[in-house]
Amino acid sequence: MLQTDVQRSRSARQRDSLVAGGLIFSELAEKPKFSIVIVHEDGLTGRRAQHFYNAMLHDVADACDFRSDRWSFRAISIPEIGDLALQLAGQADFVIVSMRGKAKCPTKVRDWIDQWSVLTTDSRPVLVALFDQPDRGRGAVASAIQYLRNVAGRKNTSFFAHPNFRIYAD
Repeated sequence: MLQTDVQRSRSARQRDSLVAGGLIFSELAEKPKFSIVIVHEDGLTGRRAQHFYNAMLHDVADACDFRSDRWSFRAISIPEIGDLALQLAGQADFVIVSMRGKAKCPTKVRDWIDQWSVLTTDSRPVLVALFDQPDRGRGAVASAIQYLRNVAGRKNTSFFAHPNFRIYAD
């Protein structure tokens, strides 16, 4: 299902043809380019997101070119770094949020996600949420999923949640 979204989420500039000197040159001869931004809680959740990213690319790597940026929650809480991450995420085709399921999504991260959603006016990125849902804390995961689902719904973007993504579990 995610592969289909990879193929569908090309930005308008990638789908359109270039016109030069009265001739139309299609970009279809080139590999489609996709940008992915990963935002993660800590090192472990960052590795999980990287594993997810690598698995996602496995089947389409030969057909597409991908670029990824990875930012920790701590980094995006720093205004200058958060602004840079926002600029990249605002142009991304995919945004992956990876976190533990023990606590609610921090306020600064929610603020960053809200700002990101405003920047995606000309595109429809795919939002993916990865959690390692422990036995305790199910309310926190459900709350975060609902919040992210609402953000995606406001932007009319695809949303996928993986509440038991336990690759590289500690």
